[in-house]
Amino acid sequence: MFDNVALIAEQLKSGLQLQGDLSISGPVYHSTNSIVYRGDGECFPFSVAIKRCLDLPQIGLDASEDCALQFNALNSVYQALPPNTKYAVPRPVGLLEEHALLVAEWIDGNSLTKMLRQPTVGTNTVLQGVEKAGEWLKAFHDAHRVPETTLDTVWALGLLGAALEETPDEFLHRHDVKSPVAFLHETVSGVKKISTPHSWVHGDYKSDNLMIVGERIYGLDAGANFENTVLLDVGYFLNHLALGIFDPRSWHLFLMHEHLAAVFIRGYGGLSIDVRRSLLWFRLLAALRLWAERQDTNSSIHSLYENFIFSRLVAKLKNDLSVASI
Repeated sequence: MFDNVALIAEQLKSGLQLQGDLSISGPVYHSTNSIVYRGDGECFPFSVAIKRCLDLPQIGLDASEDCALQFNALNSVYQALPPNTKYAVPRPVGLLEEHALLVAEWIDGNSLTKMLRQPTVGTNTVLQGVEKAGEWLKAFHDAHRVPETTLDTVWALGLLGAALEETPDEFLHRHDVKSPVAFLHETVSGVKKISTPHSWVHGDYKSDNLMIVGERIYGLDAGANFENTVLLDVGYFLNHLALGIFDPRSWHLFLMHEHLAAVFIRGYGGLSIDVRRSLLWFRLLAALRLWAERQDTNSSIHSLYENFIFSRLVAKLKNDLSVASI
């Protein structure tokens, strides 16, 4: 599955016309989408992250195309964010599209996820990290503002409907699924009238993709390839945070979840009452969609626990939306 690191080194030195030694270690991370290595040596003035992108047949994107999209997005965000501020992205270094390789500055630091999962980290430090996450996202969105408009609820409901169609019948007939889906349709008319801020979309904004280095916070894997409501990124982060609290490594934060969400919104600069209502509607829809996409036909302990977690989150969001809609 993994590459010959010596071959990667030769490809980079030849394709980017590098001089000097290049030592590659790893992989330090791998997923179904990519494999990441670390590079050190005379070729670069700093350590680099070397990402090998992989084909994405589920969305009809080959590795080279995905690699180019990622590198161009990184370069766009790097150019757009104000220099020498505490909100940053890794410096883009080079792209070898034919080999599906991109190179960027290596960031040494702790991810926000790691911070959230360490009981020894002080409460104030955790709160500061979550607030910085809100601040980074605000800086990212402010760097590319487009005219406000309403949330495309037809598109959003279509995505949910497509996900539900792929699930087993027993999932569709669960009361804790049927009721919130119906409630989304009941409340959509009010959401259609609310104008929301729009910008480019990160697409995967979560604590895993935030590195904290001293006073600076780096956002990783910023998509920035299309524009939509900022609620997509805000809602995705908050849902990921809420689900992450149920990870046994984060149980020590369970009673702080509502406060963490409020601190993130404060870091983002706050949202109006109407936009918060739209956010709750979108978060409920997004949670239901993710729950549907993660359905497993077996009844393993893991699957049962996941269903419990999603059921809790969906019920909480439905109740909050009900209160906000009064």
